[in-house]
Amino acid sequence: MVALMAQSDNKLAVVITSTAPSVKELPQLNGHYTYISDGKEIKEKIDKNGWGYNFDGEYVKEVIVQKIGGGGSYQVFVMENDSLIFESGTVSTVDSVIYKKN
Repeated sequence: MVALMAQSDNKLAVVITSTAPSVKELPQLNGHYTYISDGKEIKEKIDKNGWGYNFDGEYVKEVIVQKIGGGGSYQVFVMENDSLIFESGTVSTVDSVIYKKN
């Protein structure tokens, strides 16, 4: 019998892009992302408005981002092995963007 184990060698990424008429007007963002690696839950803070982070793990469990100041707009993308698994669309309000793996 072959035991199936979770793969921690998936290439994962959380990417945030932002736009505004000037650098002074870029959105100020706050939030976090959580992913599973080697069976452990790892939570990382998000506090940048144009940002991308690549890491290895089993999957991205959750991403929560909220605009806390500034102007402009932003988008959140979640990638797994070069495949887009979530795209928020353009957000210019203070409503939170929430991604949760089903």
